[in-house]
Amino acid sequence: MPGSKQLSGRVLNEEAGKVVEMMKAGVNGEFTTGQCDGWENVNKSSIIVSTINVEYTPYLLNTWDISLEPKTAECLLEIVLMEIEYAINVLKVKLVAWCTDTGGDSAKMRWLLI
Repeated sequence: MPGSKQLSGRVLNEEAGKVVEMMKAGVNGEFTTGQCDGWENVNKSSIIVSTINVEYTPYLLNTWDISLEPKTAECLLEIVLMEIEYAINVLKVKLVAWCTDTGGDSAKMRWLLI
């Protein structure tokens, strides 16, 4: 039985790689929309999660712990730009829109994104 260090290292990385490869096969060349949202988890960490949606199927991109980062539109824009780059260059999707909630920082981030 592998130990926790092995499970959280090599084994987890291998499984994550398999998931990304399956996701690539399912979304390659498809039109998609992206979205992100933030909240505080039970540990009071500030979390941002990004997803894409292809043909009514959501795919998780990344989860970001921004507890130590400033909660600004510029910080969110930086994350969104990385997610867009990942979706287009790694997953090979055709991104047509990015959605967020209507909060102040999100609204400003959308303005900056345009």
